[in-house]
Amino acid sequence: MKLLVKGGTLPEVGRADMLVEDGVIRRIEENIACGDAQIVDAEGLYVMPGMVDLHCHLRDPGQEYKEDIVSGTRAAAAGGFTSVCCMANTTPVNDNAVVTSFIINKAKEQGSGVHVYPVGAVSKGLKGENMAEIGDMARAGAVAISDDGKPVMNALLMRLAMEYGSAFGMTVFDHCEDINLVNKGVMNEGYNSTLLGLRGTTRAAEEVQIARDVVLSETLNLPIHICHVSTKGGVELIRRKEQKPAYCMTCKLLTNSEGKKMGKTEKGALWLDPEKTSPYDFYQYWRNVNDSDVENCLALLTYLPMDEVHRLAS
Repeated sequence: MKLLVKGGTLPEVGRADMLVEDGVIRRIEENIACGDAQIVDAEGLYVMPGMVDLHCHLRDPGQEYKEDIVSGTRAAAAGGFTSVCCMANTTPVNDNAVVTSFIINKAKEQGSGVHVYPVGAVSKGLKGENMAEIGDMARAGAVAISDDGKPVMNALLMRLAMEYGSAFGMTVFDHCEDINLVNKGVMNEGYNSTLLGLRGTTRAAEEVQIARDVVLSETLNLPIHICHVSTKGGVELIRRKEQKPAYCMTCKLLTNSEGKKMGKTEKGALWLDPEKTSPYDFYQYWRNVNDSDVENCLALLTYLPMDEVHRLAS
């Protein structure tokens, strides 16, 4: 079977035609003529390998009023993502093989052709106390382990999860935040938090956790994926790492705000995580991510229904 993709924009090539034969790219040229090929008009579109979302929330099972596998995979396909890794913060939590199998089977039956790879929990119930059934989840099809937006505060549990997960080829995704240092903060600690009378949190809450994870990764010589990095110091801690086994990170959608919009009602004014970034952090962050040590960088966006937004804002 021959497929001729006409007029698309290819990365590092520009506008060109692409001829695919039996699933193999045969030619990439400015203008290809092939009478017996099926033609796809890609004018105004990008042509590239399917993208992979390493950190998404399909909310299925149990929270389908936010999202589900059907709607989530449709959105992924529409955006060019052919594979997604879905987090474990479902109801019930994906901390066992039964939930992992449910996600995979539903994705095969009702998905949009997008590959769905479940990320199992590190701890049972995301409580950070006892290790989840990592081996069972791996055999059921989970590809990594994470407590998602809840940091693994117990360093011994983190070490054991990294070691045990590695036996199954699974990397730990850790949320980089020390909840004790956050201390219920709702915005960046500084002038504006004082002016608004709101409890602030310092960037140290993020960087202390990153430092611990970096040391564990070096000690064990195992990879780790650090989630939700947002500060210059956090990126520098990653770059200082001496051994570099497949080191990765994701980031929150950064702003150059110190919470100046807090308390206002315009669209986009509510930050769901305490902002630890300043204009200087914003600039240095993107300057530093051009380093090869940072293997994966993506912006994290999450949909929440309005009743939950109101609850978080109250």
